[in-house]
Amino acid sequence: IRNYRANQIINTFSFFIQPGESMLSVGDGDGYVSMRIKEKTGIEVQGLDILPHQEYRVIGVPLTLYDGNNIPFPDKSFDITAGIFLLHHCEDDTILKEMIRVSKKKIIIVEDVFNNSLERLGLRIFDCVENRTFSSEMPIPHNFRKLKQWEKIFKLRDLELVRSTQFRALPLPVRNQSFCLIKR
Repeated sequence: IRNYRANQIINTFSFFIQPGESMLSVGDGDGYVSMRIKEKTGIEVQGLDILPHQEYRVIGVPLTLYDGNNIPFPDKSFDITAGIFLLHHCEDDTILKEMIRVSKKKIIIVEDVFNNSLERLGLRIFDCVENRTFSSEMPIPHNFRKLKQWEKIFKLRDLELVRSTQFRALPLPVRNQSFCLIKR
């Protein structure tokens, strides 16, 4: 299941990654998706998270810890910044601003999206169950948004949408959306 999920995610944005690029994966968790990105594309990936996840972290993707607000790298440090199922864990868009700051050009966002209140409830339940399995310390403010809401946020941050892809990372009744964005 883990490998299937990672492949479903990566397949939505692998076209956007070029050989020799560097990526910062914000909210990297156990590093598994980053490891698969590295294997599939050959690029170097640096993980960043608020928790060490030592008991189940993969080997081969370095992890830097941070405070959840300020990314500890200089401006334009990475060709790509990625937030895979990250932003709904954030109270506001501070971390998105930071991702834009440390990216030279490209940003990849993968998020859960909903169309109605029943789907939103399902996302909240699934998110609690999934994340509490790994850590009781992870913030879960449930900042899920509709597709158009994400697109509006990206436009306000002066990001150009290159491609938006809806998919299902797992065979569950939740919608996932991948956004490939470029700084203007």
